[in-house]
Amino acid sequence: MTTESGLVDLFFYLSIALMMAIHAGFMAYEVGVSRSKNVLATAMKNLLTFAVVCATFFFFGFWFYFAFPRFPVEGIDFEAAKAALPWAEEMGPNTGSTMGTFWGAFALFAATTGSILSGAVLERIRTSAFLILTAVLGSVIWIIAAAGPVLGLPRVLLQPA
Repeated sequence: MTTESGLVDLFFYLSIALMMAIHAGFMAYEVGVSRSKNVLATAMKNLLTFAVVCATFFFFGFWFYFAFPRFPVEGIDFEAAKAALPWAEEMGPNTGSTMGTFWGAFALFAATTGSILSGAVLERIRTSAFLILTAVLGSVIWIIAAAGPVLGLPRVLLQPA
């Protein structure tokens, strides 16, 4: 590993820590604007968002990123997605790979979609339904939409009307 790639990894790891602080800020804001009887439920929803999305993103969300790079055009790429399976060598501790930093950043972005959803439906949804929606939004819909533009496809799913 070169010094430059080590510095890039360090930058991403520090960015991941700062993104976690953003989630604390989201939670503090939502707790502040919710009614006093819903403060604990709102805080718990935000903590569960982070836990559920990170777990679902590890088990199948990151796989979607690699499996659907050209989905509307060519179909599902099962061969490229093998590296993102939870039991793949790249997903474990590996100092020769940047997959960990890449996974961490994308998992935090996926959790951010859940936090934004939490603010949008504040005090209007049951926790179980919210967690299902958060898992689907963060670990399926968002990551498939993100796979196209990053890998060179036109932004089909994210185009404004």
